[in-house]
Amino acid sequence: MFNKLINVSNDGSDNFSEKYCTIISLRNVNKDAKATIPLLIARYLYKLQKKDLLGEDEITKTTNLIIDEAHNILSVNRNREGDKWRDYRLVVFEEIIKEGRKFGFFLTIASQRPADISATIVSQMHNFIIHRLVNEVDLNMLGNTLNSLDSVSKSAIPSLAPGSAIFTGTSFPLPVIVHIDQLDKRHAPSSDNANLKKIWLPHDPQK
Repeated sequence: MFNKLINVSNDGSDNFSEKYCTIISLRNVNKDAKATIPLLIARYLYKLQKKDLLGEDEITKTTNLIIDEAHNILSVNRNREGDKWRDYRLVVFEEIIKEGRKFGFFLTIASQRPADISATIVSQMHNFIIHRLVNEVDLNMLGNTLNSLDSVSKSAIPSLAPGSAIFTGTSFPLPVIVHIDQLDKRHAPSSDNANLKKIWLPHDPQK
């Protein structure tokens, strides 16, 4: 698996520390790689960030690791891997989320299934942007781990409109419902739902 995905080079031509933004797509890899590769990248970047701060009196640079579809990477319910490997994977990310801030290393995660993510990781997050969720397990998890989420805000989550979200956490004195305008189609990701009415209704050549 690693031979197909990773090319080891010593020429320094792809140094993370010299780039403002690096995007790594795991769209076409299997589930084992989706759990393993992010772990290796996170450990490498975290150790690199701490190494760069040796001998420094203050933080001079920061790293923000953003993980999309985080339930595939930070899940506590993966049955295909052994307990020791799963525990090690979670311990690494839990250390990052607990200790990373003092080294200037930050973690941002995005997921449609927050209940599948380690409760330790979720509870250590400082700020949340919550879009529409209807699964009762996910809602209960948020209610049990977010002290800043009041009952009124929690009850609004299942009925949030597209583009609306609740902002809550240490940066907000109270939960705030925010509506974000739709991006220009030319620059927005292709994530619209299928137009079932257009697809299923008979075509009228006069319209």
